[in-house]
Amino acid sequence: NKIDFYMDAVAEYRVVTDTQSNSASATLDLELRNLAPATGEPKYVIDNLVGLPQGYSRTYVSLYTRLPVSETKIDGVVAITEQGRESGYFVTSMYIDLKRGQSTSVSSTMSGPIDLTDGYTLTVRSPPTVTPVPIDVVVSATDPRTEAHTWSVDTAGKSELHIPPDGL
Repeated sequence: NKIDFYMDAVAEYRVVTDTQSNSASATLDLELRNLAPATGEPKYVIDNLVGLPQGYSRTYVSLYTRLPVSETKIDGVVAITEQGRESGYFVTSMYIDLKRGQSTSVSSTMSGPIDLTDGYTLTVRSPPTVTPVPIDVVVSATDPRTEAHTWSVDTAGKSELHIPPDGL
């Protein structure tokens, strides 16, 4: 889909760890924007093969997490998603259609058990997009004496954050 060149996105991931119960809860907010131009591109660039009007983009979004996703909303409305497992990850997937100039917000909440014995490790892999999706991460703990950790990723590929047990 050549129109993917005009897809733009930003993300924020907020997670709260609880060392007492060895669990975490998190929210991923994703903002997607279709920045395709109204003119200046040939039809084969801004058209699609799924029967949507010219300038529309249909994107298949998949979220891979260590925590099961309990709910996903698109623009505040509960979304129909596909749930599965792959390579040890919970996978939540959905189609998102955006017309030219449109943006949409996707918010997924998740929670569950997680082994925090050796600290908290988060691996972020940039999605396969033309431009890397910047992701801001905030890791905090249920213990109010623990300082929150912030981290920003704006490069393609894999990045990893590790917070030792005494930082939780």
